[in-house]
Amino acid sequence: MNSMKIYLEESFGVSEPFHSEQEMTKQLPLYLRGSYNFFSSYLNGQKVLWAELKNPDQATPEQLKKQSHVLQEVAGKLPIIYVFENLEPWQRKRLIEKKVGFAEPFRQLYVPSLFIQLRDGHGPEKTISLPVHQLKPPAQLLLLYHLQVKTLEGLPLQEIAKMLNYSGMTITRAIRELNTISLLRVEGKKEKSIFFNSQRKDLWEKALPYLASPTREIWYQDQSISNEYTRLGGETALSHFSMLSPPDEETTVIGKDAFRLIKNQFKRPDRKYGFYRIEVWHYDPVQLSNHVEADKLSLYLTLKNHDDERIRGALKHMINEMIW
Repeated sequence: MNSMKIYLEESFGVSEPFHSEQEMTKQLPLYLRGSYNFFSSYLNGQKVLWAELKNPDQATPEQLKKQSHVLQEVAGKLPIIYVFENLEPWQRKRLIEKKVGFAEPFRQLYVPSLFIQLRDGHGPEKTISLPVHQLKPPAQLLLLYHLQVKTLEGLPLQEIAKMLNYSGMTITRAIRELNTISLLRVEGKKEKSIFFNSQRKDLWEKALPYLASPTREIWYQDQSISNEYTRLGGETALSHFSMLSPPDEETTVIGKDAFRLIKNQFKRPDRKYGFYRIEVWHYDPVQLSNHVEADKLSLYLTLKNHDDERIRGALKHMINEMIW
């Protein structure tokens, strides 16, 4: 299922763990017990069951339709998504006609119960997705980059993808999200480019309800880290932008990919204890800041729900003092 995880991360911008659900096979009829590997995860906030076929050539779309009803009874009505390595065009067509959820990594994802259809590769792409309530990390990074680093208006989409270190497919989906909530528009026929519907401060305020903290996970350790992959974050960075006193516990932020790359250099990182706090972000903080501190807008998002009135006041002051 590793290819499925990578595909979902590119498509939805988040990395969700897959949990084995093989215990449920004990509740299945005998003829189904050896047919699947089962995994569960979340897709757009909804728990789903992934059914990886052991012998995909032996199952017809008609059989899969019938089996999906049996699997749903056992799985508590969760959406069932069959996972294939390869499908023939006629098989995809039949599965869609019968409204059977399926996934073919890097080619197509179809989940009728969640109103999701993503089609990659050649030919027209049709996408039916849930309403955007919160921007995914690639879309948020694109917006914050435009607001703080360099304007992205008028640039070809492939150039934007290269600047942000994302695939063209991921940037296309990020732009679609921003377009869905009317923050930008796409112009051009052969070579498409984007234009935002508001100026910088107004754009930030309109986008704010859809933005979330970039923090993915938090670690602690007794040794400070500071290198080309990191920036200061949390109250440590906020003290640099306001009259707030520096905290006793230093906070460092790092992107998830860089964290995976250098995690083995840390001395026994812990989930709860340590003198130094490490925030692992969904996107790379280095892309948004050339300074020792993380960018102000991401910093605001990590602390905006803090209980301390002093911190909320310092955040408000920091944003009001920004030059847009």
